[in-house]
Amino acid sequence: MRSGWLTGSLPLLLLYPQNGLPRLPNLQANKVYIGGLPESTRQEDLQACFGKIGRIVGIELKLGYGFVEFDSREAAEESVAEYHEGSFMGNKIRVELSHGGGRTAKFAGEPGACFKCGQHGHWAR
Repeated sequence: MRSGWLTGSLPLLLLYPQNGLPRLPNLQANKVYIGGLPESTRQEDLQACFGKIGRIVGIELKLGYGFVEFDSREAAEESVAEYHEGSFMGNKIRVELSHGGGRTAKFAGEPGACFKCGQHGHWAR
């Protein structure tokens, strides 16, 4: 795996499957991942905080993490710049652009390949 840089100093990983051609990760331009959320976090709490940055079109809340989808990429990038490694309801949080698809779909674009490592000849359990 080789890495490069996007403008705006966000790291970009280029993935090289077996054919050797680079493939970009599936970044969801308007969606951010928020990790380290307190268990008591409600959608209203995320709306009140992240809604200051831009118009929110969706919120997914899980135990300890969540996703906020904005109506623009600019708002998503600004929320990363503003809140990454900041404090939210007493917890230190991590805010990153969402990569989409979850861990199990990381290499879903390669037919017949392992969904975890992207190699052929086996499948992850």
